[in-house]
Amino acid sequence: MRHSFGHILRSKGFVWLAGRDSQVGEWSQAGAVGQFNCGGGWMASLPPQFWPPPGSEEHGKVMKDFQGPVLQDRRQCIVFIGQKLKQDAITHALDACLLTVEDLLDKGEHVWKLGVRHLPDPFPPWRPLGPPPQMPNGAEPKVVMH
Repeated sequence: MRHSFGHILRSKGFVWLAGRDSQVGEWSQAGAVGQFNCGGGWMASLPPQFWPPPGSEEHGKVMKDFQGPVLQDRRQCIVFIGQKLKQDAITHALDACLLTVEDLLDKGEHVWKLGVRHLPDPFPPWRPLGPPPQMPNGAEPKVVMH
């Protein structure tokens, strides 16, 4: 791999996997060890009462990542750290993972956005997201952005 992509020391980030529209795929790699699992839910999958209050700094951070009313905060974001990285080769390899028009033909008008469930999923299932946590004394939970 070093020959193809350069010397990748660390990579990490999150991805939106086709068919897993409510869950964030979380990638972490250091050296020869890599891990890919569910990193929780997209903000788009949370009921509004669990969002930061409108007008707050946290709400502004959430909305900065939104891409309209359908995609909302679902996106790809991976960072690579290394030496002599070959950006074009890494970009090409990642682009090859994206859905193509052929993958989506005749599956519905908006299937390219949400609901891709007709393709094989090579990853093991993730546990379903549970309901948001219950807070003591009926208090509303707050989402803290880092």
